[in-house]
Amino acid sequence: MAFKGKAVDSKTVLLNLLLCLLIFYSLFYMIGSVCFGAFRMDHFDGLIPFDFKTEPADSNSKYLVNLLSLELTFFCSGLLFAAVVRRRVWDYALTVTLLHVGITSLGESTSDGLHPSPRPTWNLEEWPVFNDLQRSADRLLQLPE
Repeated sequence: MAFKGKAVDSKTVLLNLLLCLLIFYSLFYMIGSVCFGAFRMDHFDGLIPFDFKTEPADSNSKYLVNLLSLELTFFCSGLLFAAVVRRRVWDYALTVTLLHVGITSLGESTSDGLHPSPRPTWNLEEWPVFNDLQRSADRLLQLPE
């Protein structure tokens, strides 16, 4: 019994893979920033998709944000992959997952072994827009007495 499917050229596969990677990492940063705000953390780590050295603990907010962001990203990106590529969604999802694991592992390794790299962080309390949004949110959340 031979496979009777339509062959897809390499250029189309690479373009779809690049589009899926763009979707995955865009979603990761969007979902990560929403989770960051929901947990009211002080510093947004710009390397959140590539952080695998945070100690896993229920009381560690950074770990919970990373975990929740990762899980929601995989769920949502799978839905978007289905809308974009329409066929072979599992192939693209598995390839993006393997590339993400590879990029994460390579980003933390150097020739002299594994060590934590310096991470850029942004203190949102220094941004005037953040302070205005925080005050507005606090006013909206105040309950009348």
